[in-house]
Order: sequence, then structure tokens, then C-alpha cells
Amino acid sequence: MRGSPHYRAFLPHGVALTVAFAVVSALVPLWLLALDSRLPDGLLIFASTLVGSAVGVLPAQRVVLSTDGRLRITGFGQRFDVDARRLTAITVSRRARAGFGFAVVHWDGGRRRLWQSMKYLPRQPTGFGRWFGRGPVAEDFRSLVYRLYLSNPSMTVEGVRPPAWWRSPNGGQHPGEVAGLH
Repeated sequence: MRGSPHYRAFLPHGVALTVAFAVVSALVPLWLLALDSRLPDGLLIFASTLVGSAVGVLPAQRVVLSTDGRLRITGFGQRFDVDARRLTAITVSRRARAGFGFAVVHWDGGRRRLWQSMKYLPRQPTGFGRWFGRGPVAEDFRSLVYRLYLSNPSMTVEGVRPPAWWRSPNGGQHPGEVAGLH
């Protein structure tokens, strides 16, 4: 898929923090046992930091908009492939914009959640660098949404501001017009 934009999608920040908190909380009994056995505090703090940060970074998905107009999402137990011309809407709720939810991709055969915290990868991801770079409803996510919109102008976009490069053909309006976002 040379020439296709590749993205690495991560859990939204609020969801990742909630999961990390739940995992670290579940480890508290083990922590207490370790304290009782006189393990150094620094080792315990390092272990909980490692577990908490791994929850936020390791679950990742690969998102590709292929040159033939297909949106492909793979990874973390998900395999999704749909023609961009079949998409009817991409929505991001207020809760999802705050980092505690997911974007939703709708098409004429169903819908699927999309992790909107993503990083554009200029080439096919390899090595350790594929895990870095994220942000809540990142510019890279907005860029992907509006690339999809350009390939399918009948699609509705809700809750996503246009990226910096966006120049709308309809007089400054964009399909994602949401009160409070502009």
C-alpha cells in the first residue's frame, strides 16, 4: 500500500487513564504484599508506572486510507475494511472530544468505533517509532476525516473541526459544523 496514508490510533486519553487506573487499582493487593516482604519502594513505583503507561501506549490500531478509496482499520482485535464511498457519517460526541469516548464511523451497512487519538505515519510503520505521538482529537485525526470527506462529499461529519489545510468549496462552511467548535 505504497502511497496510502498510514495512521497509528491509540485509546483516547480519558479511556486510557480510566483503564490504567483500574489496572493499577487491581494491583494494590499485590503492592501491599510486596511492601510486607520489604521490597524497595522505588521498584514498586517503577512497576506501577510501567503497567499504567503500557495500558495507554500498547493498545494501538493501524488505520490506512488506501489509494483505491478503502478505509482499513486493523489491530487490537479489530479488522475493518469498507469502501470510503459507502460511508454516511463520522461522528464525535462531546464526551469523545473530551477524551472519554470514541468517534463512530457510519456506513450503509452498520457502524464501528474509531479511536480518534492518532498519529500520521509518513511511511509504513516499522520499529519502535510507531508507538509515539498522540493527542485528543488530533490534527491527524481531523486530516483523516476530511480526506474521507473529500472522497465522499455526501458523508456527514459531526463534532470534528476541519484541519488547518481545509479550504471548503462551499463558502467557508464545513460539514462538521457544531455549535461551540468554530
